[in-house]
Amino acid sequence: MSQNIIWLITGANRGIGLALTASLLLRPNTTILATIRTPSTSTTSLLSLPVAQNSKLVILHLDFSSPSKNAEILSNFIHNLRDVHGIRHINTVIANAGTGTSFESAKDASLSSLTENWETNTLGPILLYQTLYPLLTVETEDEASEQAREKEEKGERRDRKFILISSSLGSIEAMEGGVPSLAYGISKAAANYFIRKVHFEEKRIVVLAVHPGWVKTANGQAFADSIGVESPPMGVEDSARGVLEQIDRGTKDTTSGSFLSYDGTVIPW
Repeated sequence: MSQNIIWLITGANRGIGLALTASLLLRPNTTILATIRTPSTSTTSLLSLPVAQNSKLVILHLDFSSPSKNAEILSNFIHNLRDVHGIRHINTVIANAGTGTSFESAKDASLSSLTENWETNTLGPILLYQTLYPLLTVETEDEASEQAREKEEKGERRDRKFILISSSLGSIEAMEGGVPSLAYGISKAAANYFIRKVHFEEKRIVVLAVHPGWVKTANGQAFADSIGVESPPMGVEDSARGVLEQIDRGTKDTTSGSFLSYDGTVIPW
């Protein structure tokens, strides 16, 4: 029997992360490693999700908000994956967790908001990638089989993937003049650079920066409030559907290294 396809999703307990988790759990033979920020975070929504045949949900604690403790946190996280849950590889990582509650202009942005956005939206995905790199690159028994080798020769190999949930507000070329998004925009633009860099460094990891749309989430509402709009136009289910479509179709030879919207539109860096 083939091994389950293993996905890791950060910030999986609400918003887009929860919608992505819900969609993927409906796929058979799928394991979802769903991370939450603190042990006290409610997991009711996650635990109530329907699960397809031979699929399962594993909830893990992961928090990058205290840089001085990152080494200990990451060591414990890898220990839990390997020794407690028996995870020896990961097929796809979705770096979804982020912050976006402070939207200010360049003249008003505080150092604390710049630092918070940088640590969460930029350093968070980088640390996640570096931590999970061994699990993203290790070859499984299935992948080492003769049948898998034949598929690879035919261009049918299943790629490992690292996906950043980014934002169009991180686009420099498509920047909109009056949008108060300095801290958030800088942090997403820097994370996009990281994604593009990994594309060129790693021949066998597909990487994408995906704009999920302007979605009805806490972050989306915070941005709406900052520009005087009642609410974001898009639901999380529609966003998750589009994001997963871009992930599923992405290969090293097609869209890897790109900045895409949920609908497949290419966004300028």
